[in-house]
Amino acid sequence: MSLTIMMMDLKTGCIDVIKKKRIVNIRWRPPLEGKLKFNVDGSSRGNPGRSGIGAAEIAAILKACQLCESVHCPSDVNVVIKSDYKSAASWVNGVGVGNIQFLDSLLEIMEILHRLKPKVSVHFANRSGNNAADFLVKHGAASGLQQKAWV
Repeated sequence: MSLTIMMMDLKTGCIDVIKKKRIVNIRWRPPLEGKLKFNVDGSSRGNPGRSGIGAAEIAAILKACQLCESVHCPSDVNVVIKSDYKSAASWVNGVGVGNIQFLDSLLEIMEILHRLKPKVSVHFANRSGNNAADFLVKHGAASGLQQKAWV
């Protein structure tokens, strides 16, 4: 549902149209029973260097995939990895080609997902639904910690 308001300036005859979109409240939700959930996010401050434009996010998805593979989750547990970087979630699911600088990491993620399917999957999460991961990664970046995972 959206609301449209039209206002007319009587002196100039100009009409302003104001459209207000429906506000949707999205928040982090814990995983359903029998599922494990990773909310990942990447951050870099100042000169991002190699961590800019999605590199940190791809690294976070890769780390979550590697962790899933290394702990040998029980076969009845499904793992969901959620990222608020829509392009990354698309790329690792084979939609689009991605950035060539991420090719090795993307291929490794895709190989792990293939080995662990259908148990592990990567999905896009709206930024407000990924706020816990966002808070932690910004806290880590502000404190000067590098290449750390918050679990």
